[in-house]
Amino acid sequence: TGVALEGNQLTVDSSVATGTTITIKVTAEETGNYNKEEQTFTVKVADKNTATVTITGLPDTVTYGQEFTLTASQTGDTTSANKKWTWDYDQEYFKQVGPNANTETITLQAIKAGTPSKGITVTYESGTHKGSATVNAVVEKKEVTVSGITAANKEYNGNNTATVNASGATITGKVDGDKLTITATGTFADADAGENKTVTLTLGTLGGADSANYTLATAGNQTETKANITVRDLTVKPNSGQSKSYGTTPDPVLAYTSTGAVTGETAAFDGALSREAGEDVGQYDITKGSLELKDSGTFKATNYNLVLDTAVVTFEITKGTYGGSAPTKTVNILKNYAGVQTGRLTAADFFTTAPAEAKITNAVPDSNPSSMMSLAG
Repeated sequence: TGVALEGNQLTVDSSVATGTTITIKVTAEETGNYNKEEQTFTVKVADKNTATVTITGLPDTVTYGQEFTLTASQTGDTTSANKKWTWDYDQEYFKQVGPNANTETITLQAIKAGTPSKGITVTYESGTHKGSATVNAVVEKKEVTVSGITAANKEYNGNNTATVNASGATITGKVDGDKLTITATGTFADADAGENKTVTLTLGTLGGADSANYTLATAGNQTETKANITVRDLTVKPNSGQSKSYGTTPDPVLAYTSTGAVTGETAAFDGALSREAGEDVGQYDITKGSLELKDSGTFKATNYNLVLDTAVVTFEITKGTYGGSAPTKTVNILKNYAGVQTGRLTAADFFTTAPAEAKITNAVPDSNPSSMMSLAG
């Protein structure tokens, strides 16, 4: 066991102990010119001489995705007959990219970050010598930088939180084909409305199928972006049912309610609502007039846009009630007139400005009813 003889080649494997004697019997069969002959030889198993092997070319730090070339050399075997080089390494962490693995030189690429289960070993063997060497390499995570993160515009809401979009971020430094993502959060410099405001970014963790092989660089990453905070509509709605009687001055102060201020803020106003011009009985649309916002406490007018509710509310002027003494007018009627004497009176004879509804409803002489006078229209 452990010994094989093929032709004129005797092979002894490692299971045969050093110092073992092997007897070989060689027989030459009889031929036309020669008699049969047998010879016996003894072979004593001895270790091969040691070849001192050295590996050069290992970088101080091996990073995921990095390619590096190792070169082996040996001393002790000057003949190098039937020499052979064999490389062995953890193929979960490294792959060969050239040249042939049975030469003194090999180029490897780190394909996984972490600590391999074994070192990188090269073995040299010739007919008379044998030796090996091992180098150890921990594969470090590859650094990447992030850019291209954006923040969304938002309407004023009283806080400085920004909505950040990192789905389209550019991750620089990753190996082609690797899947890598990033998360991020952002805050505006303050909560007030404004254009092109600075949003400070806080990068989260790397994700994706290959994230275990990467780490964020300590410098060179995007730290801020820009976005707008737009003003918020604050809506004023006039109270319904507001009115006055005809001839009354001035108009009452128009009342209203407001909605749209963020929680914790109370809207403040200067000025007043107004209405369409006119003093006759009827309906008049209420308008924004001189009403405007003003700062008060935590409420800042510049964070809002004052708008009047789109539903039209009207102010009504109702008919007035005449409150003066009854108007009178004296008309001289000629006496001794044989027949009916007529005279024409109108409401305008009793008013400086006669209401359209005014009309004569009765006529009496000296305040006493009389059949001597009648209404003819």
